[in-house]
Amino acid sequence: MDRTDYRSHSELLREMVRQRLIQDYQIVPRSIIEQSTGRGETDRKSMVKGNAGTLVSARRRITPTTRPYPLPRWTQPFRDDNIHQTHTLSMGHRIQRLSYNPQSDAIEVVQYYSRFATNDPENVQTYHYHLWCPVLQRYTKVTQQFRKYADEYLWNKVDNLVCGDAGMKLFEGSRFRRIMFRIIPDDNITEPAKEAEYVNKFQRFKEYVSKQLLEDIGPEQMEIKVVTNANRTQQDDAPAGTDRFKNFRMPLKKGSTEKYQWMEMVMDSTFDTRRTYKIMLHWLVASAIKVEAQVQLLQRRCAQYGLRLVSFPQDSISSDVQLHPFIAPIVIPVSD
Repeated sequence: MDRTDYRSHSELLREMVRQRLIQDYQIVPRSIIEQSTGRGETDRKSMVKGNAGTLVSARRRITPTTRPYPLPRWTQPFRDDNIHQTHTLSMGHRIQRLSYNPQSDAIEVVQYYSRFATNDPENVQTYHYHLWCPVLQRYTKVTQQFRKYADEYLWNKVDNLVCGDAGMKLFEGSRFRRIMFRIIPDDNITEPAKEAEYVNKFQRFKEYVSKQLLEDIGPEQMEIKVVTNANRTQQDDAPAGTDRFKNFRMPLKKGSTEKYQWMEMVMDSTFDTRRTYKIMLHWLVASAIKVEAQVQLLQRRCAQYGLRLVSFPQDSISSDVQLHPFIAPIVIPVSD
């Protein structure tokens, strides 16, 4: 990478540890590691015999899944990082060790997993039950699947996202936080004068968004197709494809003293005056306070430009209706 977004390796290392804590990892105290390192093989075997349900020694049952992989190199040197730093985190059947090596000037991650920690038909259970749906005023059938072990998390890709790789996008498996809005079209949009005024409001909004993004975002990347009653074609009325969104990286860091934070703004690639316009905010490396401030600023700008920005539930675009074990899915039958 040709620029430094973090002030030190310590700051980057803390952010990587923070992401693992969000995903239910726990920090292993250094005193526990020292006790385990100083314990002999005979002591470990005696502990296993006395606790039949516990894990056996790490040397026998826990094997590394990957070799230490260096994260992207930084061309500009960090400050005040001349000591070897190591953090160990555990999820019981999964252990990770994160360390900074000043000799190689790289952060290395080693992951271990327990051999028995895999799902099979015996530890995957499907449970059927009914929940009351206030919208339908009746009980709705719900299905929930319970797995003993969670699916493997793609830490390699997530760590590169945390480093600030602008070429990567947040992917669904990263479990990022999100919020969604839609711009509602103005009334009497069929009148040419009203439609032109609505398009002008959106162009002002797009100029504001472009100023909030990274400096390397060019005008061609911010190009959004505008569909009006005058230039509408039959293809524009067809359902949108998989490439209907544009992804932009929005920095949230204000000043050199703050830590590196950013979120991703996802917008429809086409602005149709007869349809709602979707705007989604995704974040992984950002605090709730920073995101809330950006949302309030976005709402004030839309109100200033005369655009109706409305919050929408995120599950309105999900392909899976079984989103939460205590939220009944709304199934509305449609007949000809």
